[in-house]
Amino acid sequence: MHIPLVEGIYPGRTRVYKLDPPLPDPDNGNAHEYVAVVVQPGRRNHQLPETLVFAANPINGGPKGPSMKRLPGSGILYFWPDDPDDGWRWALMQLGVTQIEGAA
Repeated sequence: MHIPLVEGIYPGRTRVYKLDPPLPDPDNGNAHEYVAVVVQPGRRNHQLPETLVFAANPINGGPKGPSMKRLPGSGILYFWPDDPDDGWRWALMQLGVTQIEGAA
């Protein structure tokens, strides 16, 4: 984990992780070393909770570049996790991450 909690930028609780190897962007072939993983709450009868993965700036956790395009690892959660850690772990597992190190 690079930044344990980013507040005020994304629509839910967010952590920034440094990935090794970097995450390839399927659209343009760029690799993203830092990603923001968001656990966005659902809205009853309107939207299910979801995890969102974005390319992130390593300094403040904000979006990298002008695009807020979701990256692989984003997905709908068909349950609200009792602990946001479960949502973050789920997204990272979708990316193939098997080990998480502490904050830098």
